[in-house]
This record gives sequence, C-alpha cells and structure tokens, in this order.
Amino acid sequence: MLRHLLSAGRNLFARGRAERALDDELRAAVELLVEKHMEAGLPQVEARRRAQLELGGIEQVKDRVRETWSGAVVETSFRDVQLALRLIRRAPGFAATVVLTLALAIGLNAAVFTVLSAAVLRSLPFPARDRLVVLYNVYPKLAASDRGQNSIPDYFDRRALSDVFESLALIIPGTRNVGLEMAPVSVAVWQVTPTAFDVLGVRPAIGRVFTDAESQPGRDRVTVLGHGLWTKAFGRSTSALGSSIRIDGVAHEVIGVLPPAFSLLSREPELLVPFVPTDAQRSDAARHGNLADMVARLRPGMSLEKAQAQIDVLNAAVLERVPGLRGFVQRSGFRTLVRDLGDETVRDVRPLLLMIQAGALLVLVIAGANVANLLLIRSHGRQQELALRSALGAGRLRIVRQLTTEGLCLAVLGALLGLVVALAVLAQFGDVPLEQIRTVGRAAVDGRVRAFIAGVTVLLALGFAVLPALQ
Repeated sequence: MLRHLLSAGRNLFARGRAERALDDELRAAVELLVEKHMEAGLPQVEARRRAQLELGGIEQVKDRVRETWSGAVVETSFRDVQLALRLIRRAPGFAATVVLTLALAIGLNAAVFTVLSAAVLRSLPFPARDRLVVLYNVYPKLAASDRGQNSIPDYFDRRALSDVFESLALIIPGTRNVGLEMAPVSVAVWQVTPTAFDVLGVRPAIGRVFTDAESQPGRDRVTVLGHGLWTKAFGRSTSALGSSIRIDGVAHEVIGVLPPAFSLLSREPELLVPFVPTDAQRSDAARHGNLADMVARLRPGMSLEKAQAQIDVLNAAVLERVPGLRGFVQRSGFRTLVRDLGDETVRDVRPLLLMIQAGALLVLVIAGANVANLLLIRSHGRQQELALRSALGAGRLRIVRQLTTEGLCLAVLGALLGLVVALAVLAQFGDVPLEQIRTVGRAAVDGRVRAFIAGVTVLLALGFAVLPALQ
C-alpha cells in the first residue's frame, strides 16, 4: 500500500520526469523496430513507418501507458474536469440555462426535504425520543375523535405502573394574565407536574426546574419562563432569575428558563407553573373530567403493545373498584390509547409534507428530463468533435466518461446554487400557517440534507449525462 501511494505521488507531482521517461522508452522501442525492419531490407523511411504502425500510434500508446500509472485516475479525472469547465465557459448561455433549471429543482427539493426531515424524521428534540408516548382517553361511541385528554385520577393510577413507565407527567395547557413591567397580557401558561422535565429529558437553559415540594399548596409560587418570553421581557439576561412575575395577580418567582424551541404536541408555552391538584380533582368523582395532556417515558424494552395491554388491565381494575362508572363506560365505549409521541406530533402534517415532497420530486424529474434533452441536442452538434476524438484514438468509454464529467460539473454547479435557493425557501416557512411546521420543523441543512443533495446531484449527472453519451 505504501509503495502504491509513493508511486502515485511521483506520477502526480513529478509529472514532467515521468513523461520524459515515457518518451525515451517509446523512442527506444521505435528505433529497435526500425533497425529490425532495415535489417530485413526495408528503406529507413518505410522501416520507420512500419514501426509506428506496429506500435499503433505514439499518442495512443502513451494514453494506454498512463492509464496503468498509480494515481492515473485522479490525474485523468482532474483533466476531465478542466476540459469540462472550459467547454462550459465556451457556451455560457447553454450553461446558465442548465444550471438555473437544476438550481430551482434541486433547491425546491432540498427545502422540502429539510422540512420533512426536521418535522417527520426527527420530530422530537428530546433524548431517547423513541420511548416517549402520549396517552389519550377516547369515547368512540360519543365522539369520533381518537385523541382526548385525561383526568387527574388517571395520572395517579397510571403513575403506579412503574414496570411500564419510567416516568409519567401531566400537562394542562391554558392562558393566564401575566404582568411584568407592562400592562397584563394573556399568555400561554402550562401547569405541569415536576415529572414533566424528567419525562421529556429537558434541562433548563439557565436556572432550575420544579421540585416535588413545589407542587404542594402554598409552595407553588414559582415559574419557569419560555425562551421567547425571556428574550422579549428580559433580553436574555440572567437577572431574570429571582425576579417576580404576577400571574393572575399573584406574584411568582422566576427560577429557570426553558431551552430554545421547546414545544410539545406542536404547542409552545410562554410560562410553566407547578400543577397542584386539589382533593376534589383527585377523587373518583373527577374521573372522566378530562382536562390534561399526559405524556410518559416507557421503560427500556417496553413496547407500545405491552404498555397498551397494561393500561387496559388498569382501566378494568378501576372499573371493578368504582362500579358506578360501568354504565357510562359501556355507553361511551371508553378506553385509553397509548401512542408514539413523535408520530402524534406530526400526524396531521405528515401527509401534506409527503405530498409536497412528491410534487417537488416530480418537478426534479421534469427538470432532469429537460436538461437531458438539451444535452442530447448539444451532443448532436458536437458530432464532428466527438468523431475527431474517436479517430485520434479515444475509446467509447473515454468519451462517455468525459461527457459524464461535463454533466457532473453542471449538476454540481446547479446543486450549489440550489442550496442558496433552498435557504431562501426555508426562510419563508416561518410564515406558513401550520404550527407543526413552525414549532417542530425548525429546519436546518444538516448532514442528512447534504447527503440528499449529493445523491440527487449524482443521479442527475448519471441520468442526463450518461444517456446522451450513449446515443
């Protein structure tokens, strides 16, 4: 391996010496053949002509020898790229048409795929997100919806299923009047159990989160700011910690700030406060008085199916303990569904994004076909050039490789400009009236998107360059 690398280095960086050595060898070979033919009685001129014919052409022999050199692929590819760029510069109008066509098609696809990747392929910004679930109480005989909230007694029942859930949390979205240094305004305030931070694996940007003690009556006058409200009201200053905010006229101490872009089920809170259940909310009389979202983290190895089975058993046990609910449960068809949180977050927007991506891919196919036709027309105009190169000894494969390189150069230029188009398109997604895109799909051009663009570029080069080359 080392010897091969050293040889490749000599051939690439000591090119002149290698070429001189090759010239010397070929001259020696020609002279030997000339002497051989002259000894057979041929005149010198005829002997030299015969020698050159036997070798098959000096330049063709040189090309065959160069192809055996270490590093020849790199050197030949570099020359192909140089030639391709020269040919592109000779036809700027043609090149601009192709590059702009590809840029628009690739840019549109990259932008849509970036949002699709952010919103569907990595929809939850939480650790071990594959173990996060959401629980719904549903009543199919009363309402067709397969989503519903949960009651407070459900939380305490299900929290006991320690063999199923690693942690379980209640979240009660709502709005409150909040006063800072300005007039009170209505903002999104969530009541959460302290376990919510463990369930989601969320750590504050600054400060701390709620403790169990702060979910007790009289000790709950604390709050965690959303990152947006912290920025708007405090300019991201750490002095926010320890300050006081009045929520519905009651002073609360700021103890922490949520990380940027925190959202759950496509909603963003501006403030979090501890949830403190009352005795009435904990009683059996509050069952099916659903007012809270419920999220949980499954234990490692626990599947959705097993969790669903355990919840069904628990609901049956509750019905045995509170038989007065049996009539309502039977009339309503009540049951609890355990669903993957990531899937639920993007369930409404996934079909739309997939449909948009399919449309964008269709645009890409049409653009690729149009460019392939342009290259095919251009290749017909280059028949004389290609015939001359073939007469000079260039094989069909060598010509195909050069044409493919030209196509790849055009595709790369189109992809680079397409990246600019994609960024411009992504800048507009914040104005799209879909919460699932704005809050979950905060798209960024990451490694997955770059791999998508690279794959599209290579496929385009093969599709619209190789096919015309094979005509």
